[in-house]
Amino acid sequence: MHILPLILLGSFLFGQYESQAIVKFNDLPSLYDPVYQPSLTLPYLESFTGFNKEKDFNQIFGIEYFENKHGINYWLETFEDNTALGLRVFPKDVASMANCTSINNCPDLDTLRCCSSRDRCEAKVYPHHTTGTFYYGWKFMIPDNFVFQKEGRDSINYGKKTRHFIAQWHQAYVYESTRRNPNYRSTRVEWKYNQTVDCNGRELNLKGKPPITFNLMHDDTDNDHRLDLVISYGTQYNFHWLENCIPDINSVKGGRQYRLENIVEPGKWVSILTEINWSTEFDVGYMRVWINDQPYQIHMKDGVRYLTNNNKLPPSKLKGANLYIDSHGYEQPNYLKLGHYRSNMAVPHTIFIDDIQIRVKS
Repeated sequence: MHILPLILLGSFLFGQYESQAIVKFNDLPSLYDPVYQPSLTLPYLESFTGFNKEKDFNQIFGIEYFENKHGINYWLETFEDNTALGLRVFPKDVASMANCTSINNCPDLDTLRCCSSRDRCEAKVYPHHTTGTFYYGWKFMIPDNFVFQKEGRDSINYGKKTRHFIAQWHQAYVYESTRRNPNYRSTRVEWKYNQTVDCNGRELNLKGKPPITFNLMHDDTDNDHRLDLVISYGTQYNFHWLENCIPDINSVKGGRQYRLENIVEPGKWVSILTEINWSTEFDVGYMRVWINDQPYQIHMKDGVRYLTNNNKLPPSKLKGANLYIDSHGYEQPNYLKLGHYRSNMAVPHTIFIDDIQIRVKS
């Protein structure tokens, strides 16, 4: 299978973390300082050749799924002598949704009533980067029988648009130094701006959203099975449209959606390469995108931001902060999730992932 040329430099290490000693582990703020938290050895490649899904998951990779209760959620599959990771999500696969998975709290796992139908099956990798510029690449394919459901089919949510994230950079839940150390209980990250604020007499609970997402979408203008890819970029909080009430100005500025039309076709591999400069500052952080080895630039049409290809130009910078700050004043890393995170879907879906590559920009 094709390897992204911009980052195929030198030898790759497969699935390895740097082994770092935690100095004065209990002497704060070392616990929270990213300098003292382990990260991937770079350059990094996971092609799933020789991958042991029983042993290697929950080491470099974690996987978030519903324990195969509605069917097999993940496996390895061969395409033309190359191995890829298959991920399948079923309706009501509501893994890691707090009390949603309890039969007592959610009879018959009625996700539309209890959990807003947020089904998921995602592979997770923890690069742990908070400063510098890096390349992150992967490939994905949706199979020929992939049927995108444009609207919810249940009577409770009929007419509501569906969404289907296939990749997201998500803010950390726990500190990496405790997540990977069996001698310590994982310590949850407390975010600086996750707080309740008074907004014009209305009490709002601010919660951060993933700073980067890749979302499948049907364009509603044709009858083929090609799908648009919608990229959301930039940190933001719930109710971010109430700008005067958000104390973190870096998360208010920036944060946009960009649409790539008809870029995803069932049965065909799509390669993605991103260049990301990590920062909590809106005028420093950015991401650039290549799709199938082609650079994409921002193009405005009818008030909508599109990404279109012009080989004569470098890819545009999607600008804005992409890291959040914890309550101790440290920027904390995001982790990468690949697979399915969807809402209002009544059918199962499969996606294949391959050639996950990470390297520092030299």
